[in-house]
Amino acid sequence: MREIIEDLGAAFYIVLAIVILVCFFCVDLFGADYVTEGQAEILEKVYSPSETSTGTGVGVGSNGGTAIVTTTSHKSEKFILIVRKANNDIQSIECTPDYYYSKEEGESISISKKVGYLTGWTYKTIQTKKKNKTTSKRR
Repeated sequence: MREIIEDLGAAFYIVLAIVILVCFFCVDLFGADYVTEGQAEILEKVYSPSETSTGTGVGVGSNGGTAIVTTTSHKSEKFILIVRKANNDIQSIECTPDYYYSKEEGESISISKKVGYLTGWTYKTIQTKKKNKTTSKRR
């Protein structure tokens, strides 16, 4: 085993460092927890429709010569709420279509953020959905 590591040299340690970093960020992200951030007021609702674009150009073909190349790109639709938090910070929050259409500008919503387990970094801010309260009646 020692000979293999010596033969690989610096490449082994570079690959090892990359693997350790990937594992670190996986643990940080997948171990992250949602923390309630508080209330926010909806300032604006922004809808960004899906978009597909096609372009052509000149590139290198499979035979090494020039060829016409066609490219296609696609963007999904987005439903975004622009909110003002209690500390007057303005932030955009991407949400589901159902949530987007159920809210109005000026309405107050609860928001949470996803905080890394090891780093404490904020990965994502989300709207907090209120759970439906169900009551059971005894007969």
